[in-house]
Amino acid sequence: MEETTKQVQGEPWKNESYFDSFEEADALRKSLRANDKTGTSQFKVKRCGVAGAQYVVKSRVDPSLKAALEEIEEKMLRKKSEKKSKK
Repeated sequence: MEETTKQVQGEPWKNESYFDSFEEADALRKSLRANDKTGTSQFKVKRCGVAGAQYVVKSRVDPSLKAALEEIEEKMLRKKSEKKSKK
């Protein structure tokens, strides 16, 4: 008998904005990528709408880097709470 592997769902994508042309959507995608300070996000442009007439820019936190980002945020929160407790 063959083993079947279960497909694991990835992190969900969030819709950022909708456009009528690919050029506008791609400009926003490039802008979002340039402004991503942590470098942990992914961006893409997909066709959507009736007959694929529109484009949507989607974003998400890179699943492979999500744990590292959460750890960094947790450390920052601990430092803030330590500073408050010292006062």
